[in-house]
Amino acid sequence: MRSPQGNPAARCRKRVSLQPTITSTISSLAQAISMTPASLSGSTTNAPEHSLDRSLFWWSLTGILLSFLCIAHFLVMICFLLGWSISPVIAPCALVISLAAGCWLAHREGMRPRRALPLAAATLAVVGVSLVLAAAFYDMSWDGLWYHQTAVYQMAHGWNPLFDPMHDFVAHLQDWVRHYAKGPWYVASALYATTGNIEMAKAAPWIAFAAVFLAVFAATLDFGLRRRTGILVGALVALNPVTVFELASYLVDGLMISFLACFVAAMFSWFRRPSLLNLSIMPVAAILCVNAKMTGLVYLCFACAAGGLYVVLKRRDLLSRYLSIQFVSLVLGVLLFGFNPYVTNTIHRGHPFYPVLGTAAYPSLSQQGQDPIEKYETPHNMLGRSRYVRLAYALFGRPGAQPFFPGTDASLMLPFDIGWGDFAIYYFHDVRISGFGPLFSGAVLLAVVLLGLAMVRPGIPREVIVIVAGAIVLSLLVSTHTWWAR
Repeated sequence: MRSPQGNPAARCRKRVSLQPTITSTISSLAQAISMTPASLSGSTTNAPEHSLDRSLFWWSLTGILLSFLCIAHFLVMICFLLGWSISPVIAPCALVISLAAGCWLAHREGMRPRRALPLAAATLAVVGVSLVLAAAFYDMSWDGLWYHQTAVYQMAHGWNPLFDPMHDFVAHLQDWVRHYAKGPWYVASALYATTGNIEMAKAAPWIAFAAVFLAVFAATLDFGLRRRTGILVGALVALNPVTVFELASYLVDGLMISFLACFVAAMFSWFRRPSLLNLSIMPVAAILCVNAKMTGLVYLCFACAAGGLYVVLKRRDLLSRYLSIQFVSLVLGVLLFGFNPYVTNTIHRGHPFYPVLGTAAYPSLSQQGQDPIEKYETPHNMLGRSRYVRLAYALFGRPGAQPFFPGTDASLMLPFDIGWGDFAIYYFHDVRISGFGPLFSGAVLLAVVLLGLAMVRPGIPREVIVIVAGAIVLSLLVSTHTWWAR
């Protein structure tokens, strides 16, 4: 079925919101705090003595999965740097290297040698199932068919984005293929070279989906939560609508959210109980996040700033290490792994975020008055409205995909004032207004009430709640298109 968009250019620059992880992430943090009030300040009073032993296997598996994607990305870049075509051995080599590194780190952290075989088997199972699931579904998304698959196909057939970043493509997709983040395309190119199947090559979303569940689950164990509670919290974060709706496609919003959630989970775990393993996962997740989507760099900076503020207030003993690892992560992610687009965009267009942002010589689409989201995708009654009004529609809007259906104007609804018709629209994979479900506005209000109650409870570290909530709210206001769920 054809997507309702009438113009392919109208699908550019979709801004992902952190809303799918607001409730789940804060709930996880609040639950951990309520059970172990002193834990985030470094105390182990209420934590199990061997909390790291409980989570070590799961952190190791998370690290291997993320490293597999990161190493595949890097090896594809090496091929381009040497002027070679993408080799079919890149993906297998990346998997072997990540397995070796992960098992070594796990052994260094105290994992018994006999658990190396189950760890390798679990890794192969996740990757294998991800490949099968990716092959089982055709990507029917507009952007996936429009420019994501095009970019992967072009790389597989000779385009070198390092030496020829300004290659000529057909006009309607040229800016997107030239200038957008290319991390998922590198990984898909490696898988495509190995499997020869363009659908199987989109396995990264499934791998990232498993990684974020494992990372959040491991973090909850580090905070002393029960396994069944950790499974529930991990599932709530991993099963956010943005990720789930994009699992069978080349779309990258869910990938970015998954990598960002892995970064945040590893960061909280490192604050709780520093280890080389969760410390190593932070830069890997950061590199993947900033190269999944340009806005990933923006959201990552908010997460880093929030973590830095917490360290200054509560864990100054970690400050130098924290600043060092985040600096290295950003340098590697932007200047090395993200050479195209961040460096090449700066060289050829004067701004690393072109065409989202631009300069006088090379104005952005917005500066030209040609923002396709504003022209073709925005509900008519939001045109010219502030980002605050648009955010209100995102939080309290009635489910819809305006301006396409039903009607051209978005509408507001009272929390929990829903009918069966509000559920019917979710057959469409990209519901814009209230894209996280008709109950989302009520869930937001309940979350605010619960946070308010938590703030007045004795023993609760209020500054942690303020820092996390503040970072989320401020990051939401970066985009003017907050009404669009993903």
